[in-house]
Amino acid sequence: MQRIVTTPPPSTPTSDGHLSGGWWRDAEKGRILCELCPRECNLKEGDRGFCFVRQNINGEMMLTTYGRSTGFCIDPIEKKPLNHFYPGTSVLSFGTAGCNLGCKFCQNWDISKSREVQRLSEVAMPEAIATAAQHHQCKSVAFTYNDPVIWAEYAIDTAIECHQRDIETIAVTAGYISDEAREEFFSHMSAANIDLKAFTEEFYFNLTYSHIKPVLETLKWLSEFQQTWFEITNLVIPDANDSTDELRELCDWIMEHCGDEVPVHFTAFHPDFKMQDRPRTSHETLLRAYEVARRQGIKYPYVGNVHDVKHQSTFCASCGELLIERDWYKLGVYNLNLNTCSKCSSEIPGCFAPQPGTWGAGRQPIKIRDFVTLELPQNAQEQTPPPSESQKMENTAAIELSSSQEQAIHALACQVVCDEVCASKETRSVAALEGADKEMVMGAFVTLKKNGTLRSCCGVLGQPMKLIHALDQSARRTATSDPRFPPVSPSELPELDVDVSLLHNIQPVTCNAQERHEHIEIGKHGLIIEQSGKRGLLLPVVAVEHQADERAFLEMVCRKAGIPIDAWQSDDASLETFETIVTEGPMPNSCAAQLPSQQACSFINNQSLRQLALMTHQNIDAMLMGATPSYVMPGIPDGNVKGLLYQLTHEDGSTIGVMQFAMNKTVPLHSTLLQNAQNLAGQLSQSHTGASDFVSTSTPSLALLDDPAIHGRLSDESDLSLDTTTRMLVAMDENVLIAAYDSSSDTKSLIDTIRSKLPSTSIEHAQLISFAVNSTTERLHYTRIPKARSFEGPRPPAVAGAFYPGTKEELDRVVEDLIQDAPDTKVTASAVMVPHAGLIYSGQLAADVLGQVDIPETVIIIGPKHTRVGLPWAVSPCSSWSLPGCELQSDTSLAAQLVDGISGLEFDAGAHASEHCIEMELILLAKLAPKTKVVGIAMGNATLQECTTFANELNTVLNALDNKPLLIISSDMHHFGTQEVNNSLDRKAIGAMHSLDPEQLFDTVKTNHISMCGMIPAVIVMQTLLDRGELNQCTEVGYYTSGKITGSYEKVVGYCGLVLN
Repeated sequence: MQRIVTTPPPSTPTSDGHLSGGWWRDAEKGRILCELCPRECNLKEGDRGFCFVRQNINGEMMLTTYGRSTGFCIDPIEKKPLNHFYPGTSVLSFGTAGCNLGCKFCQNWDISKSREVQRLSEVAMPEAIATAAQHHQCKSVAFTYNDPVIWAEYAIDTAIECHQRDIETIAVTAGYISDEAREEFFSHMSAANIDLKAFTEEFYFNLTYSHIKPVLETLKWLSEFQQTWFEITNLVIPDANDSTDELRELCDWIMEHCGDEVPVHFTAFHPDFKMQDRPRTSHETLLRAYEVARRQGIKYPYVGNVHDVKHQSTFCASCGELLIERDWYKLGVYNLNLNTCSKCSSEIPGCFAPQPGTWGAGRQPIKIRDFVTLELPQNAQEQTPPPSESQKMENTAAIELSSSQEQAIHALACQVVCDEVCASKETRSVAALEGADKEMVMGAFVTLKKNGTLRSCCGVLGQPMKLIHALDQSARRTATSDPRFPPVSPSELPELDVDVSLLHNIQPVTCNAQERHEHIEIGKHGLIIEQSGKRGLLLPVVAVEHQADERAFLEMVCRKAGIPIDAWQSDDASLETFETIVTEGPMPNSCAAQLPSQQACSFINNQSLRQLALMTHQNIDAMLMGATPSYVMPGIPDGNVKGLLYQLTHEDGSTIGVMQFAMNKTVPLHSTLLQNAQNLAGQLSQSHTGASDFVSTSTPSLALLDDPAIHGRLSDESDLSLDTTTRMLVAMDENVLIAAYDSSSDTKSLIDTIRSKLPSTSIEHAQLISFAVNSTTERLHYTRIPKARSFEGPRPPAVAGAFYPGTKEELDRVVEDLIQDAPDTKVTASAVMVPHAGLIYSGQLAADVLGQVDIPETVIIIGPKHTRVGLPWAVSPCSSWSLPGCELQSDTSLAAQLVDGISGLEFDAGAHASEHCIEMELILLAKLAPKTKVVGIAMGNATLQECTTFANELNTVLNALDNKPLLIISSDMHHFGTQEVNNSLDRKAIGAMHSLDPEQLFDTVKTNHISMCGMIPAVIVMQTLLDRGELNQCTEVGYYTSGKITGSYEKVVGYCGLVLN
C-alpha cells in the first residue's frame, strides 16, 4: 500500500539533527517522492534532494538539519526587508544550510550552498530560539539566510514556540513551495518577504533552475489568505531582468493579483557566486524601477542596497506626507498614528504598533549556546549523556592517547570515509581503540589531501562529545558533504592522505581586541571567529602550512568567515582558540581495496540508453521542422544523473553536441535531454543552412556521467592512472571544456589528446576531473572552446547610461567638469594606471591622471576581463569605438601586429562586447585627445611566466614602431573591503608598484588576496617597461575609495592613479 505523508508525523529529532519529514509519498522501485516543493525530487535510498537537507533514509523522508543553524544575529526589521511590519523593531535572524533553488547570482551562497560544519554545528532547538528572542526583547524571529521552505518542520516548530511567547515570525523566502505544503507553512508565519526574482520563465529556468509559476501561485495565495502580511522583493540584475518592459509587466501583474498596497522593494545586485560577469546595479536603474512601479499604480515601492533616504522612506499615498523616514535602516521622522497618516488620517497597510521601535541600524550577533540546555534529544543508537559541570572543565584538557590508540583512530577515520564513499554498511569494531572511543573531546575534524592539496575537510565542534561520535560524524561529512568539493569518488581513495584532528581546550580570547594577536601561538592554536552571524574556523596546521604569523593567521580566519580581514580587531567579533591532537597518514591499502565495481547511472541499461539517444535525435529533427517533440518515452526509466554528453556526428566527421554536468548536485535525465535537444536545434538552425539534412545524416551518441573525481591541474598530473574503460576525463578552464573517453586507450593518451586540443592560454590553468561514464559508444570526444567573433564596424558603447550618462549633452557636461583643472603643460609618460569604475566614482581621478600626460597618436589600453565571454586574451577587431556623440578610431594595423607577435593573443569582438574597462578610459580620451587611435586588449587569467612572456613579445612589437604609444593600465584596486581593510591592502599593492618590480606586485596581490582587477595588465606593462629600460619612476597622482563618494565605508572599492616613467 502506497504511503502518503502530508504534515510531518510526530517524532523526536535525533542528536545528529534528523527528524521525520512531511510532504512525501512512496514512488516506484523503493524510491520516495518529495512533495514539499515543486521540484518533486525522486529519491532512492540515501539520496538527498536538490536542497541537500532532505534525504531518503531507510525508505522515509528525513530533514537532516533540524536544530542545526547558522549564526544568530539581531537585525533591524527593515533589513529583511519589511517596511510595513512593526518599523524600527528588532528581529532575531537565523537559518540553516541548503536551498531548493540554484540561483547563479545568490547573494548568500556561502550559507545557502553550505554543507560545512561551521554552518551546521550550532545546536538550537525551537525553545532555545524563542528564549533567546524573548531575552533580547526581539519583536520577531526571522527564518532567513537560506529558504526556510526546505526546513519547514524546524521553522514551524520554532514558530509555535515563538507565538506562545507573543513573538512574531517571519519567512524570508522565494515562495517556491508546493500547493500541498503552502497553507501549513504560511499559517504559522506572521509575515513574509517573497523574493520575486524576475518576471520571465526564461530567467527562472536559466538562472535559478526553477520555474516562475509556483512563485506566482504563492503570491496569489498569500493575497487571498490575508493572515500573513507580505512584501515583495525584486533583485534588479543588469541585462537580466532590468528592462523597462519586464519591470512594467511585473508591476502590472502585482497590481492585478496582489493589489496596489503591497510594498515592493527593488534592490541592487552585486556580482557574486557564479554571476560575477555583470556590474553592480546602478542607482539610476533602481530609480527607473521605482518610477515604473509608481506609474503602474503601486503605492509603496522602495529601493534597497543603496543609500537613498527619499526612496527608502514611506509616504502617504493619499496626501504625500512623509510618514516614516529611513536612513538605511535607521528611522527618523515618524508621522503615523498607529496605522493612519497623522495629516490626513488615511489608513496605511501593514502591521504597526502605537510607537515605532527604537532598535536602530545596528546588528548584534548572539551566542545561541547561552540559551541551549545540554540535554538534547537522543536516538537509541547514539547517546552521549550531558556532561556534568566538572566534566565540562575536564573536557577542555587534552586526552592522553597511546601510539596504538592514535593508529586505531586514524584507521577508523579512514574506514568511515571509505564506507561512506563506497556506500558500505559493514559493522566496524572499536575494540582497537582500547577505550578511547569513550573519551570526551570538544570536536573533531577529518582532512583529506591529495598530493599535498586540500581535497575535503569537515568536522564537528562546540560541546563535549564522545570521541567515537565526533570521529564518525566528521569523517562522514568529509567524505560527502564539503560544499567546496564534490563528494569523494571511490576512484580517488588510493591517492588520499588522511589527517584526524581532535579538538580540546576551546578558550575565548578575552583581551583587548587590538591585542589578540599577542595571545595566539602559531602551530599550537587553531582559531574560531564569529561576527554578524558569520563564522570561520581554521586548524592550527593551516598557519604552519602557509607560513603565516599571528596577524596573518587572524586575517586568514576572517577571510574564511567572509568578514573583513581586520574584523579580529573589533569588539563585536568573538574569537576563540583551541588546540588539537593530530594523527595523519595515507589511506590504508585495505580501505582502497574495497572499491566497488559498478556501472555509472545503473538505473538505465544499454538498450534504454540507445533508445534515449535516438529519441533525442528525433526530437531535434521535430523541433527543426516545427513539430511537437516527444516529452517522455514510455518504458524508459528516469532518474537523476551528475551530467550527460549528447553529440551528433555527421557522416563527414564533423560534430555538434552539448555537455552538461554538476559536481555537487544532480540533474533530471529526461527533462535535461529535452532541454539539450532544444539547445542543439537552436544552434543548428543558426549555424547550418541544411539543418534537417545535417541531423538526418548524423549518428547520435549519449553518455551519462556519474561519480565525479577531482585530479588537480593538468600541468601537475604526470602519474594519473584511470580505468579508461569506465571513466571519462575532462579538462576545464573558465569557458573552455575538453572531454575525452576512449575505452581502448590509456590515461596518458587521453591527457595527450586533451592537451593537444586546449588553447595555449589554458594549458597552465586547466583543471582535470573525471566521471564514471555509461555511454552508447566506446569512444567520445567533446570540445567547447569559445570562437573568436569577427567585427569590422564601430564597437557600440556597452555601459552608456549605467556607468556614465547616455546622452552626448549630459556626458559632455560631466566630462568638462572633470577635466577643467587639467594643466596646460603636459608631462611625458611611458605608461599610466587609471581606474575604470562609474564616472561618478573614479572619473575625477582618471581625469587627473590622463589630463596631465601628453597623449600620443596611439594608445594601447590593457585591462582585465570582467566577464567569461569570449577568448581569454583578446584584442578588439573593431574599426572604431563609439561613444554618445563621437567616435575614436582604432589602430587596426598595430592591433594586427600585436596579434601576430604575441603568443595566445587573438582578435575577438565577443570579449569586448560588454566589457567596460576600456570604454571608461575612452570617455576622457575623446575629450583630451580626440584624434588619438586606440588598441584595446582585455586580459583574462595568466601566470607570472605568461605575463613575462607576453611583455617580452609586446616589447618586440613596440621596438619595430617609429612612434611609441602610451600604455594605459585600466584597473581598480581592492574590492568590497571596509575602508580600513582597503587602505591597508591597497597600500601593499601600490607599494609593490613603487618598488618597480612586477614580480613583487604579482606575489603581493596573490599572497594577500587583493582583488586588484587589473593586476595582470599592470604586471605586463611594468615588465614591458622594465625590458625597455623605461621603468625608473612611479608617481602617485591620487588614491581614494568609493566611500569618499557614497559616504558609506563598510564596503568600498579602491581607486589609484599612477604615472610610470
